[in-house]
Amino acid sequence: MKSNTATIFFSVMISVIVCSLIFIGYNHFIYNKSDTLIQRENKESEVDYSLEKLRIMLYDLRNPSLGFTSVTFNFVIQISNPMDYSITSPKLFYDAYINDIHVAVGKTFLPEIPAKDNRKYPASFVLSYIDLGKSLINAIKHGNFTLKLNGKIISKGHEKQFEVTYDY
Repeated sequence: MKSNTATIFFSVMISVIVCSLIFIGYNHFIYNKSDTLIQRENKESEVDYSLEKLRIMLYDLRNPSLGFTSVTFNFVIQISNPMDYSITSPKLFYDAYINDIHVAVGKTFLPEIPAKDNRKYPASFVLSYIDLGKSLINAIKHGNFTLKLNGKIISKGHEKQFEVTYDY
């Protein structure tokens, strides 16, 4: 009988030791992981997160889609990121001008712009015919005009102003 009690006691002690080691190991892993995440966040905040080196251009303007009450301009914006870090959750806010006449306000939410990369992103804005003067309607019908976007790109509280044009 003593042997049976000793075996149970020994089994319980081994179980307690194993559980303690698992608990200590898990806590050590979690502590080191959170410490690594904090170090990574601190390292990212040390980077001079600036948007000034971004190059933004109006890459392409598609044929305007004419409707009964409005026209939709679909265009492609090209953004070059020569920096060593990605631009996260960028947003474009812009005013659109046709032949230097303000015609619309637009915004586009972009995916991440990878480091050292050059990407093209589709965007559009809609103009109501009511907002257009006769000269603008004529320019759109004949397909001869200059589109200008004047705006800013924003990410992580930083921003860069831009102005791009496209002769159509």
